[in-house]
Amino acid sequence: MRLVEYLKTPPSIQELDEACRKAGLEPQDLARKKEPIYAAIAKKTSGRAAWLKALHENPVLIERPLVITANRAIVARPPERLEELDLAG
Repeated sequence: MRLVEYLKTPPSIQELDEACRKAGLEPQDLARKKEPIYAAIAKKTSGRAAWLKALHENPVLIERPLVITANRAIVARPPERLEELDLAG
């Protein structure tokens, strides 16, 4: 298992895209809507590529914890959601 300090090392656009695909989410669904900067970014952001870029450039918006395995990804909130993953995979 690897812990990523996403504020210090934001995931790349490609990594975010892969995580969204594994989670079955659109990038805007991965955004923390209660963050103060969300409204301003949401107003000017439309489409998958733009949201991936916005999340990369503003990692504070990324829902957490985001747990990614070889085959799946989930936002592990509440923590019991971890039970949905086969952490070996």
